[in-house]
Amino acid sequence: MRASTAALCCLRCDIPLTFIGTKEFHEGMRWGVLGNLAEFFVNKEHLDMFACKRCAKVEFFLAGKHPH
Repeated sequence: MRASTAALCCLRCDIPLTFIGTKEFHEGMRWGVLGNLAEFFVNKEHLDMFACKRCAKVEFFLAGKHPH
C-alpha cells in the first residue's frame, strides 16, 4: 500500500486514526487593546488533528500535508 493512500494508524494501538478537525494555533501573546491589528504580526499555524478512539492519543499534521 502506498503512503498516500494508507490510513493513518495509531502508533500504540495500530488502528486507524479519526480526523477530528483543523485547529489554528496562536504563537505569542494576546495583544488585548491592539486586538486584530496586532494579529497580523503573530505567527499562526493550522494543524490537522487525528485521534485514536481506543487510547485517546492525538497526532498533529500541517494542514493538508499529512499522508492521508
